[in-house]
Amino acid sequence: MKKYELSLSRNYVSSWGIEEAIRELLQNAKDSDGEEQIDIDKQNGIITITNKNTSIPSSTLLLGNTSKKDDLDKIGQFGEGYKLAILVLLREGKDVSIQNGNKLWEPSFEYSDNFDCEVLCITETDSNGNDLVFEISGFSGCELTDLENEFLGINGQAYNSIHTSYGEILTDSQFKGKVFVEGLPVYEDDNFDYGYNFDARYVTLDRDRKSINIYELKRLTALSVACCVDNFAFVDEVIDGTGRDGEYLKDSNVEFDDEFKEKYAEHLKERFDIKEDDIVVNDKSSDLIEYVSRETDKEIKTVPKKIYADILNETLSYSSSIIEKVKEDKDNRDALKDAWYEYDYSDYKTFKEWFDKYKSQLSDEAQTEFMETMDLLEPTGFNLIRDEVWK
Repeated sequence: MKKYELSLSRNYVSSWGIEEAIRELLQNAKDSDGEEQIDIDKQNGIITITNKNTSIPSSTLLLGNTSKKDDLDKIGQFGEGYKLAILVLLREGKDVSIQNGNKLWEPSFEYSDNFDCEVLCITETDSNGNDLVFEISGFSGCELTDLENEFLGINGQAYNSIHTSYGEILTDSQFKGKVFVEGLPVYEDDNFDYGYNFDARYVTLDRDRKSINIYELKRLTALSVACCVDNFAFVDEVIDGTGRDGEYLKDSNVEFDDEFKEKYAEHLKERFDIKEDDIVVNDKSSDLIEYVSRETDKEIKTVPKKIYADILNETLSYSSSIIEKVKEDKDNRDALKDAWYEYDYSDYKTFKEWFDKYKSQLSDEAQTEFMETMDLLEPTGFNLIRDEVWK
């Protein structure tokens, strides 16, 4: 028999409860190389978390030590998780037993002469087995129901989802705005229309694994939706919706692959009855529509989102060429207009008018010095109108 005395007091991580502890054990199960299995016995109040053909080295009982360091495919990379989970579960009055391969670990709080207080201890005895099994007992029915509701599919519950390269888009209404990473809840925001269960490889979480950067989240939701090449009706639903799910799609902040763009463009042509020689413009771009109508007698088709127009124009060569020319002309006109505005309200104009009036009374040297000073006062975009001003 061996006894490991850990430098963890009963009150460590006092803000943690049962949910945080189970989260850590579930995460360790997912991170382990062994096949995971989670069983919930509601009748007897027991949760059993098993990893086949694996075990935990005793060296991981040392704080800061871990068996999964630098593995980017894992969510947890901090090593303390399962030790803290054991501590919290004991503190919450649960019984914990760990079959660790051919060893049995029995955790308890015991008084330490070294630390002069109660600490977490692990008693190790020989046993028969090949698997890593955490058995936690003493749960009430309500506690187990709460855990089932908190963790996605923890007890094999069925749910509806769309599978993507980045994980799952959860389409059931009870998951609206809920974000999971491999079944573990990390974020909730009702501004999203759908739920998401991401693959850990694509998500960066904080130390407690409970927060995801909102910009990263919007990017991941957009990338997930862009994987739905066989469900463009759903893609339309996201883009036409008011949720945050489609923000990066609508703003074109995500680079789509060619397969998505080509297939989606064909879908949009059918949806909006677009012909090859039509001109496609977002219906919010009133100025652009006006300028385009001056350049062509072809039919102008308007679509309700900029992203629709952008994707369509990548495959409509005539439309894209007309719009590119119109935008360039419009930009030039706008730049010219801005240049005249800056000039009209500038000190440069005041000095020029004075110079034009009194130039004949100045010596050549004074004229040169004055012109050098005026060069320093040139307003923005003056190069566009210089010839017109000085003619």
